[in-house]
Order: sequence, then structure tokens, then C-alpha cells
Amino acid sequence: MPTTAASVEQQQLPAAAPLMPETEKKARARTRDEGPDRLAHMEHFVKLVRRARRPALLQTLLEHATGSPASVAPLVEAVGPLAVASRNAVFAAVADFSIAIQARLERAAERIVLLCDESGALAMGEVLDDAGPAATDSGASIPVPDDKFTLALWLYLGQECIAGSKDRCFDHAETRQEMLRQAQAGKYSSHYLGPKDVQPLLDDDTQAALRAGLVAMFPQIDPEDIVIEAFVRRDAAQPGEPVTLYTLSALFNGKRVHYQQLDDGEVIERDEPAVTQVRFAWQPGQGALGIFCDDKASRPALAALFRDVVLGGSGDIRTMPMREFELIGFSDAGMLARLKTHRIDGIEDIAIQHLVVSRSHTREVPFRGHSMTRIVQSDLRIRRHRDEERSVYDVAREDYGLADFVGYDILEVKLSLRLARQAQRRARTVTVEVRAPNGLSDRCKTEADRDLVFAQLVRLGCAWEY
Repeated sequence: MPTTAASVEQQQLPAAAPLMPETEKKARARTRDEGPDRLAHMEHFVKLVRRARRPALLQTLLEHATGSPASVAPLVEAVGPLAVASRNAVFAAVADFSIAIQARLERAAERIVLLCDESGALAMGEVLDDAGPAATDSGASIPVPDDKFTLALWLYLGQECIAGSKDRCFDHAETRQEMLRQAQAGKYSSHYLGPKDVQPLLDDDTQAALRAGLVAMFPQIDPEDIVIEAFVRRDAAQPGEPVTLYTLSALFNGKRVHYQQLDDGEVIERDEPAVTQVRFAWQPGQGALGIFCDDKASRPALAALFRDVVLGGSGDIRTMPMREFELIGFSDAGMLARLKTHRIDGIEDIAIQHLVVSRSHTREVPFRGHSMTRIVQSDLRIRRHRDEERSVYDVAREDYGLADFVGYDILEVKLSLRLARQAQRRARTVTVEVRAPNGLSDRCKTEADRDLVFAQLVRLGCAWEY
């Protein structure tokens, strides 16, 4: 009797593995180092030890910081990231160092790690000299590293850790990094204003709530794949003082990367999970919260999650407000009409004193004998004099030939607001400077004046509080 497709399918069904009940799902074994536990105040050093691929360079950094060639046991791995056991040995040794030495190591590691973003990697490639600095005090020849963390460490050691070295490649790379970063600052992060002097809490219950919040925002991720780490910064001379900077990072497979790959001459389509990093930076003294995430649309929700979970918010947005600003409405003269029709009670007049605008351009620039494409950006400040009748848009059109600012980035707006007379105060004029996404200069004003100014900005559609 011939075998049909249905019968083949029935024959194959018994061979399938039975589904495992959810309750019997095996826990995944994880191997993690002890960096956050032993050195919670040395976030950048922990990251550098994890990522640098030439342990000999780490050995040199430790010896330079301590002034002793036997500060830690020799790191025997020749090439590649340190194994977990070796990293734990380094962390244990550094934990026994004095506070001054730890602070010195963290300052060095911070500069090195901060140079390792996209702009810094490009900057290091630009300034790198083929006959670069030696990487060890003994003058041993070490090939130029090909990963950014090791390369940044290599450049730093060549500049700072060799007596009499005149090489300034690391300084030059930092300068160039800042130039490249200015044009794309808003691409990587959003910043918010929150309550001051609120100390964060990250216990087991808080971690569970944070994981649940991330899963609600990114339904495709596995809660077990979320890795959460926290670091704190205090005054090195007073370890018991309140936290001045609190950073929290969450790593998970939150996006997918599609690419093509050649396999035996045939193009194969690949679709793989990729790591998404969400990073929170909280400064309690200033009430400033920075959200670093590639997904710009999710940043407001991430800010609210951090506020309500880690900072202990009640869930009511009015108890711990976040503020954000958007200046695109000032791109054309239509804003002048809104300044008259959208005034709130207590505001008699609003005038625009100046605008700072910019436009990015792609230019071919010479570099080492050949041409390279670069993004360049120049700022332009359009200012009206206080004694003239022209608006800032008239000044732009008549003096600079700009009919409007459509296509430009509005970086800053300075407003002059005439506040009406109150029972205890006469009428007065206040000025504020607003920068997107989180800049508002409202110092030297009473609490009532600050609330009134912010309410006016909300009415104009260039500010939000949530």
C-alpha cells in the first residue's frame, strides 16, 4: 500500500519531543564575574577589564597606578578577553587597593571607556599613527590592537604611562571625538528633569519589577535574558556620602539584525537576535536623568519606568515629574501668532530674543592624501536688538537671507516673558533659555515664576511633563 503524506506525518509525530511543562523549565546556568559586587564604585574599570583583549596592557595600567610591578599576579592570557576567574582575581586585588589608587584607576578607565563609542572609534582611526607609542615600559613591541577598547587603552598607556613620552594621540582622539559627537548628540540619548535628592534602590523586588516593565515594553524579549547591573559614584574621600552618580544598565536581545552571508558561493539570508542596551544615568543632586537607548521612541517610557521603579515613584506622574522640550515649532514665523493667541493667564507678552540654529552638511575633506566624507555642522545665532521693532524672523530674512528655519535644527530659544502684576509683586519681565531636549534656564526665579513659565511653554506645545 503506498504511503501517503498524511501517513508519513502520523509516523513522524511520535518521534517529536514532548512539550516540557512551564513549571519544569530548567534554570539557565550563568557565569558572571564579581565586578559589580566587589567594585560597585568602579563601573568603567570593570567594563575595561571585561572588554580589553590584551591582558598585558591591563597589567601595565595596574602597575602604573600602584607604582609597583607586583601589584597583581601576572595576567597570563596572551590575547583575548580575560576568563571569569582571572577577572575575579583582578577585581579582588583592586578591592584591596587604597581609595586613592582606586580613584586613579577609575579616572583612567573612565577616559578610556568614554573614547570607545562610535565617534571615538572613528577618531582613534583618524589620529592613529602607524609608528604609534610603545605599550609597555620595557619597550616591548605590541601590534596595534584591532578592537576599540584595547586600542583606547593602548593609546592611553603610550601617552600617560611612559616617562618622557611626547605622544598626545589619546588627547587628540578625545578632541576629535567631541567634534564628531556634536552633530549627532540627540541620536543616542534623551535627558529629563526629575526630583532632586532621591536615592535609588535596586533590591531583588526592584529588579523583578524592572524586568517586568522591560518585558511589557519589549514583548519579544525573554525575562531570563535580561542582565541588570548597577554602579554608583561617590566622593572618593568620603565613601559614606550620598550617591552623586548612579548608572544602571540593562542588556537583552531586544532587536533582530538582518544580513546576507556567502555560503559556498550562495547568498544566504540571516536573521539573528542582537543585544539592545538600555542605560540610565541618574544624578540625585541635580535631579537629572539620562536615557541612552537606540530606540528614541521608547525613551520617555523608559524614563517613567526608572522613576516609578528604581526611584520609588507611586505611579502618579504628578508626584515625580519628568520634563522634555521640543523647539521645532520655532522653525517659522507662525510662532509669532501663537505667542499672542496661546498666552496663559498671568503672561502679558512674549518676545523671542534670539534663536540658535544649525544645519548639518556632508563635505569631502582631505585627510592623509585622500578625500574622506565628513558631517560638518556650524551654529548660527539670530539675535534681535532690544531697541528695534523687527522680529527675530525679520532679522533672519533681511540680514541673513533666511525665509524660515525649516530644514534647520533649532538648538536654543531665548524668550522674554512679561509677567502680570500680582497681589504681592509688581509686573516684571523674566527671560528663559530653552534647549532641546532638556535644557531650561529658570534659575534666580521664584517657585511661582518657574511654574508659570513652564506652564506657558506647555501651552505653546514645546514642553511636556509626565
